[in-house]
Amino acid sequence: MDFLSYWDLGKRPRPYTPKGEEAYKGVSAFDTEEHARANALKHGLGPLLARLEIPDGAPIRVTPVRNLLTGHQNLYGAPSDMLSCIVQPLIVIETR
Repeated sequence: MDFLSYWDLGKRPRPYTPKGEEAYKGVSAFDTEEHARANALKHGLGPLLARLEIPDGAPIRVTPVRNLLTGHQNLYGAPSDMLSCIVQPLIVIETR
């Protein structure tokens, strides 16, 4: 689990817009396990999902859900801070 954004991975939005840049600097997250599992299977990700519990006052900004159908939102903050919010056990998903 690396919690790196597309931006941190060197990917840039095309076409470039300031709003696109902001989105690319966030780490994708989903509001439910079912939404996360569906996204992982759709995009060939896996085989593990992490559940996060972000405490009040944590230096992580969570955007409102951007897509109600997928439950997608973005997290902004240091990868190490996100890593510290993982709740065990990790969720195993079956990959295709």
